[in-house]
Order: sequence, then structure tokens, then C-alpha cells
Amino acid sequence: MSYHRNLRRDDVVRFLIGENTDVKIDEVTEKYENLRVVDLSNDSEYTELVDELSNLTLFEGFEMKILFLKNFDSLKKEKRKELLEMLKALKDEDNLLLFVDSGKRSKEIEGFDSEEITLPKPWKKKEWMKLIEKVFAEKGRKVKKDVLELLYILVGPDLELLKSEIEKLLLFSEGEITVEDVKEVVHKHTFSKLDDLLFFVSEGEPRKVAEIGSEVVMNTPIQLLLYSLREHFITLFRILAKVERKQRYSWVDISRISKELSIPLLRLAGFLGFPLGDRKTKNHLLIYDSSILCDILMKVMKIQREFRTIEYEPRIMVTRLVEIAEYIEERGR
Repeated sequence: MSYHRNLRRDDVVRFLIGENTDVKIDEVTEKYENLRVVDLSNDSEYTELVDELSNLTLFEGFEMKILFLKNFDSLKKEKRKELLEMLKALKDEDNLLLFVDSGKRSKEIEGFDSEEITLPKPWKKKEWMKLIEKVFAEKGRKVKKDVLELLYILVGPDLELLKSEIEKLLLFSEGEITVEDVKEVVHKHTFSKLDDLLFFVSEGEPRKVAEIGSEVVMNTPIQLLLYSLREHFITLFRILAKVERKQRYSWVDISRISKELSIPLLRLAGFLGFPLGDRKTKNHLLIYDSSILCDILMKVMKIQREFRTIEYEPRIMVTRLVEIAEYIEERGR
């Protein structure tokens, strides 16, 4: 599967730059089927690799070795230096080809051949649809354009989630996969109206909360609404505690933080103000500090207690959500 462009061979060692290791492995495997993956973060695999590279002359005349060295960035400074020295000495080897996995370019890999392997930009719908089509093709299945489009809409630009949902679809339907199959099987990972409402609350937009609040509250079970409200602000608390405050975050930042905190890409992008197509949210880390967020969590807990003791009225819930948004609007100025 080709995500970016065809790999070329200009040298024995090539660094593949980018955040998604699986994408790089797929890219190399497409051209070299006998690829062997070595995990540099595994001490025993690292030691075996060093021994193997130290004794290459013993294997002269054997078939070509093609290795993918993943997790180069995980190595400590001493091991990185040791490995780089060995790689520099391999430039004249004829029966060896090494691809090294790294998240970013750095001074220490200057002088080595390198290539960036990237996924389509998250807002490039047509490119993602082509990518989804290729995932199906790898499984020997063809699907229509409307299926590809609906998958992109429901799942969003997240390759691992897409692969997971495609596996479910393949198990569900042995014949042609239809739009109805997708609607029945695929979990919606992109923003729902409830998500929109919660983000309007946390962005301090009381007028927008009032505009859509009644419809969303009337169509959402109270327990789901209370749970989602609490989880929304708890997720924000995790982000506030772990993420460095910046004016803007790149998609590379979003991808890295998503993996570190196990927060879905699109939800994290919403909290950090990364624009996705027509959808724009505010960078919450420019609005909140721990004091404001603790106050909000106390208000959310109070709402949960309130609706355990009184008969549920959607109108009152909308009022409470507007009040939280007003508080955030005032404190965030």
C-alpha cells in the first residue's frame, strides 16, 4: 500500500521520517516482501542486531537482508550513537538494505539518506477515500464510492480506527459491502450533535448552547448526557495536566499526543483548536487553567447530584449547561 510515494533505493541505510510506524512498514513491505522488522526498544532484539551487523562478512554471497529498524527514537543516547556508527560503516554493503524508523529529522542523522512517509492531511477527503479503498483492495474486496465516503464521515482521518472498522465490516458481510452495512456495523467516531453541544459548553459559547441545547437534550438519555458531560471535562483535565501550552498545534503534535494520552485524534484536535475542514474549535488550553477547570468539575458534580434528587426536566438541564458556558465565557476573558 503506497501512502506517500514509491520508495527509492539510493543507499544501504535510509531513515523513514514520520509519526506512523505501521504506515512505513506497509510502504516498505509493498516493495520488499522479505522484510524483517527489528524492534530497537527490545533489548534482546537490539543486541542480536548489533551482533548481526558486526559479522556481515560471514554472510557474503547469501541473499539480500532487508531490515526495518523500528523505534529508533526510543534508544538512549549511548545506544543511538553506537548504532549510528555501525550504520555509517555499511555504505558499501551489497547484500543489505536497512530502513530506520524515526519520528523526526535531527542533526545526528544528517548525512544519511532519508524520506518522509506521511498520511494524507486530515481534511483531504478524496485522498483518504483512496486510502480506504486500498485497505479494502489489500483484503481482496472492492467497494463503491458511497461506502468509502460514509466510512470517512463516520470514522474520520484515523488509519488504525479505519482498519479496525473495516475488519468488522469484512466479518459482517461476505458479499458486497453496502451503505446499510456500514450504518449497521461501524461505530461513529466523528463529532455528533452531543459532541457539538459539549464543545460549545467548554468553549464558553452560551448562545450556541442555547441554540442547539433543547434538541440535543430532548434526544439524549439523561444518563448518557451526564456521563458524557463529566467525561468531556475529565478528558480536558488530562490534557491540561500533560500537554505543553501552545498557541497552535500541528497535526504531528496531535498525532503524538493522541498516542501518549490514548485520546481519539478528532476529539483531541477539538480540544486543541486544530481546524478540520469546516469545523473549527477553540484551543482550550488558552482558555483554561487548573482553577477554572476544578470549578467546572465541581459544577458538573453538582448537576449530577441535582438530577438524582429531582424529576428530570430537559429545560432545566439546558439552563445548567448555559450557566456553565456563561461562567467559562466570563472567566476565560
